[in-house]
Amino acid sequence: MKIIHTLVWFIVFVVLVQIFVPIERQDFYNLKNDKALWVKEKIFGSHEDYDTIFLGTSHTLCAIDPKLVRPEAALNDKALNLAICWGGRNLYYIFAGDLLANHKVKNLVVEVCSYKPKHVFHPAFRFYCNTKDVFDGPPLSVKLFSLSHKKMFTTRLSDICAALLKPPVVYLRAKLEARSPYKNAYDSSLLGFAPGDLSPDKAKEIKEAFKQDPAQVAKAKDQTSLFGPPYSDWFYYLHKISNLAKENGTHLYILYLPSRNYPIPTDGFVRELSLIGALIIPDLEKIYRYDLWFDNGHLNSRGAVVLSEDLESRIVN
Repeated sequence: MKIIHTLVWFIVFVVLVQIFVPIERQDFYNLKNDKALWVKEKIFGSHEDYDTIFLGTSHTLCAIDPKLVRPEAALNDKALNLAICWGGRNLYYIFAGDLLANHKVKNLVVEVCSYKPKHVFHPAFRFYCNTKDVFDGPPLSVKLFSLSHKKMFTTRLSDICAALLKPPVVYLRAKLEARSPYKNAYDSSLLGFAPGDLSPDKAKEIKEAFKQDPAQVAKAKDQTSLFGPPYSDWFYYLHKISNLAKENGTHLYILYLPSRNYPIPTDGFVRELSLIGALIIPDLEKIYRYDLWFDNGHLNSRGAVVLSEDLESRIVN
């Protein structure tokens, strides 16, 4: 009985803070993270038009230089790489929503980092999202699937728990921490991980390993499961981004940017993504060259130049 009494009071407290704690959308970006503050500044610091914005994981963060893809726009700070580390399309949706609510964007490029469609939940989603965002999505089939997938389930559970008590935390952080000016150390000109970022022994080890593993471009096969969500559900958040883009007159591109030697996506994967936006699959045989990679998942500084220059001809709007 005592447990029920405590639970009732907890629920009442949660409901009250959701209704009465005054927080602004930009307050959710007040994280002790240089890139988060930089992204906040670019989304909420003005209402200027943007030419091209990139959203994605660390694959995009280190591999795409807007100055090479959209030179003239980047020179005027109109082409930006707003990628954040780790995978999770729910975070892309949050960023896209805030971005398009504050800016007119000509081109929006969203990364898909694997031919496997399970990168739904981002571990930082709970810090940026509204409470409503946690309970609105994803589709039921993905929620049920996540119950049997340890990493997805724990991330989803953490999102829900954090959402219940987030308003007072965000409010206090906004009042206590955001008064100080941005100490923005993020270098927006950063391009790729340089081979020198590794210790000499490690760099040599990786280089020799990649030499023995030539570029391989295979074709993935559709692996349908009776109980697995369909592609449309896996890409639910991308569909929501597509709807936002259409409402705002934004050209949406979907960029397939996998780890090294991942196969060409399945036919079902390609068909679904082609319904969402203009699908870009780079010349994988060219970018899988061993000398263009920092590690198995990230292009090095030389590879980032190769990819960025390739994208220049593919983003045509």
